[in-house]
Formats: sequence, C-alpha cells, structure tokens
Amino acid sequence: MPSQLGFRCIRCKKGFRSASARKQHIRDSADHYICHICPEPFDYETQNELHDHVETEHHICTYCDRPPFRTSKQLDQHDVDKHNMCIVCRKYYRKIQNLKMHKITHAEKNIDCAGCDRLFVTESAMLLHLEAGTCDSIADRYYVTLLGRQCYRT
Repeated sequence: MPSQLGFRCIRCKKGFRSASARKQHIRDSADHYICHICPEPFDYETQNELHDHVETEHHICTYCDRPPFRTSKQLDQHDVDKHNMCIVCRKYYRKIQNLKMHKITHAEKNIDCAGCDRLFVTESAMLLHLEAGTCDSIADRYYVTLLGRQCYRT
C-alpha cells in the first residue's frame, strides 16, 4: 500500500497524495520552469533553459508579445534588431551601446604586446595589460606613457 504522500516531485522532493496534485504543484510553483506550449509538459532546471527551449523549438520571442516566427533565423534577426542580442554568443543587452562594447570581445586579436607574446583586440587593452604589470617585459612607466601617447595619436 503506497504511503499517503506517494507521489514525489523529482526537483524539490515534496510529496503529494496524487499524481494530479504533483502535476499542479509543478505547473504552479515558481521553482519549476514548464513549457506550456508543448503537449507534454517538461520541467526545465532554469529559466534560461526554458527560454532557450521556447525560442529554439517554438520560435517565440520571450521578450515581447509578438506572434511566433516561422523559423529560428527570423527570430534571431528579430532579437538582434529589437532586443540587442549578440549574434555570436546570443547574450542580450539592455542598451545598444553595451552591445557595441561587448562585440569588441569577439573581434580578432591582432595587436601584439610591445613586451611579450600576448595578442589584444585593441591598443587600449594592450596598454592596460602593460600598466597593470601583468606583462613580463621590463617596460617602465615612462615607456608605457610614450606608447600610450603614440597609440592615441594614430
């Protein structure tokens, strides 16, 4: 004979008297992330996993009340245009300026450090490396200042 609480929630280990009570708990709990579009509900571990599922499987923008897109490519373009999404790593930014700054991280590193073998995306990043003392070179403060002036003139 099953115990009074024979139906356990796999995620939070709570017990329920019936399968329907457990199902209602999963559907209504803030600790569970359910796709309400799929015919068979699945409990995702995080809000991000659910978000990714809804966008990839159902092509629905989770940020605005727009009808579903026909393809994931259309949804991606919408996210880039309307929600400041980085097309490379799929991170979202509230402001376009933040996205522009972020895009630099994906740029090719082709600036050689003046003192070691490291490569940088921008000259200012290389200068920060020198100023921070993380370079093995013997560049002194005077040299770094001159290099900085030279970089900002060009």
